[in-house]
Amino acid sequence: MNATGLLTATSVFVEPAENVVLGIATPRLVTDPVGTIRANGMLVKPLNDPRIRLGAPLNDLGFEIALPAILPGTALAIEGYYSELDNAFYAFSLNAVGVPAASPALQASVLLANGRTARGELTVNGAVSGVTGTAPVTVQIFRVRPDGVVDTRIATVTATADALPGTFTYRFTGRDVSPFPTRVVARVVRGAVTATSSIATVNAL
Repeated sequence: MNATGLLTATSVFVEPAENVVLGIATPRLVTDPVGTIRANGMLVKPLNDPRIRLGAPLNDLGFEIALPAILPGTALAIEGYYSELDNAFYAFSLNAVGVPAASPALQASVLLANGRTARGELTVNGAVSGVTGTAPVTVQIFRVRPDGVVDTRIATVTATADALPGTFTYRFTGRDVSPFPTRVVARVVRGAVTATSSIATVNAL
């Protein structure tokens, strides 16, 4: 703040007012518009406003899914707002449990990255999708430099088969990790194919 009381912001975070819906997918009506679903009997439409458009619908393992793959009985978590004008819920975030990834390609995700810097404790959880073959699935955890370049490897862990075909989950817990990372990625290699997750920021205490 300067002498005249003017505050110069170095960063601004804005989040829209929202409602959260937790429930299950219910059967659609024949009159429902294409590209919509129902949750707890309520019509859910993708929010197409360019200022806050619906992001990619995800499953609980962090992979993009197709809306038609959400079957009645699927557990859902949806964020958005309800419109009384057309009695519909407009969603800008949608997560569904147990729905297979839309892409059959090899993919990796980081769902959680937490740590305690003083102790060098680091926990990274995530998943791998699109796995074929019977060889064990190993996941490598890498540091990411401030410029976004993938740096040195922190650890290699063996993933465990999930209920979804071709899908595995992994968990790394380590101590005395040094230098302690601020961001990480997960990488999996299957034959000649390599998949790297999006960069995840470590929530450090």
